[in-house]
Amino acid sequence: MSILHGVLHLFEPTAPRGLRLPIDFFLRPLAEDRQNRSIGVILSGMGSDGTMGLRAIKEKAGLTLVQEPASAKFDSMPRSVISPPAELVNDKGNILYISGRTGKYLEPAAGKANWNIFAMAREGLRFDLGNAFQKALRQKEVINVKGLKVGEGAGTQIVDITV
Repeated sequence: MSILHGVLHLFEPTAPRGLRLPIDFFLRPLAEDRQNRSIGVILSGMGSDGTMGLRAIKEKAGLTLVQEPASAKFDSMPRSVISPPAELVNDKGNILYISGRTGKYLEPAAGKANWNIFAMAREGLRFDLGNAFQKALRQKEVINVKGLKVGEGAGTQIVDITV
């Protein structure tokens, strides 16, 4: 299912099984077609389908609604939409757990596999993340850094980090 020029189109699935992400497949074209008049709603469900679609709607200033995870029969879809990307690391910066989509902020380094957050942090994030991390270890308190520029050119984003 997709939308183009305000008309709903139905399609047969291209594959009989596998990961299809039908909610994202519908919501992304909806955001593109209807812009700030698009509305996306995510209710109970499993997985993260819908996360990218709602993000696309938000980027076009549309309305997004998500069921309160505590009231959902299956809460992983609502949680994936409202949870910011996060990583759990040890005191050396080695990643132990990843939550959400972190590809905008972390990228595996070329060469031998390395799951260290400082090796994977994208340009614009690495230096300030390292400083905040060391400060948090020394002071044993939460450190917030606001307004970091991550990425280059048109892909630049302003982010806040909490260590």
